[in-house]
Amino acid sequence: MTSISSNVSWVRKARWVHDGVFLTSSGVTAGMDAAVYAVKTLLSPQDAAAAVKRLEHIAITDSGEDPYADEQYMPEV
Repeated sequence: MTSISSNVSWVRKARWVHDGVFLTSSGVTAGMDAAVYAVKTLLSPQDAAAAVKRLEHIAITDSGEDPYADEQYMPEV
């Protein structure tokens, strides 16, 4: 993104960034976490918790913690 515009302020370890009216995420599962954040922000923490439970998703709730940003990270499967 930084090669497209000098106006982009890239945050390497961010799973999502909420900047004014824009909410962007760094990937597919980060998009799930951003959606949980949006529900929490627009509705309530209880609604976000209910959505996470229904989706069977373990959300990363810290926008600045993205283990996938580390090139050395390899998840155990």
